[in-house]
Amino acid sequence: MKEELRFAFGKNWTHFLTHLTDDRIHEASLSLLDFLNIDNLKNMSFLDVGSGSGLFSFAAKMNRAKVSTIDYDTDSALCT
Repeated sequence: MKEELRFAFGKNWTHFLTHLTDDRIHEASLSLLDFLNIDNLKNMSFLDVGSGSGLFSFAAKMNRAKVSTIDYDTDSALCT
């Protein structure tokens, strides 16, 4: 079987989450709403493809969205 050559992003996200704070979560939430130019995600669906750390999925959930996520990297999926 041929070895798959790719960067294991999930290992980095696992380390990133050890430094996650309430302030960073709050900033991600504000950043998401600003990017989407809305006040909240109430009654909306949020699809996070390549969820990585899961931070923006979490921010969307905090803003009352129905969230679905996917990531190819197993470690990233576990982080989410």
